[in-house]
Amino acid sequence: MKAKNVFKFIFIVCILSFMFLIIASQSGYHEYELSKRRQLTDEAIEKFEQDVKDGKDIDINNYVVNEKKDYNNAVSNFGNEFSNKVEMVFSKGFDYLFKYLNDQSDK
Repeated sequence: MKAKNVFKFIFIVCILSFMFLIIASQSGYHEYELSKRRQLTDEAIEKFEQDVKDGKDIDINNYVVNEKKDYNNAVSNFGNEFSNKVEMVFSKGFDYLFKYLNDQSDK
């Protein structure tokens, strides 16, 4: 692949990403997701108020929705380990390079 083609590919990907984000913004996708979250909160408040009126035991876990998702899987773990190894190689390589340059400048 020529450098010109790589640059063209990266440029096209950036333009398409930008267009996607503009379309998502203009279509109100983010606002829709926020309104869904608010609706869940409103429903939880109504349930809480009804439970208080009925004299039921109140537990916060009955009203709070845990939206934290675990995205760990074999691929993400491999990517994390691989990036740590690459970081270690680059760190040792740059340490060696700077030490070599320092030794050369001392001579």
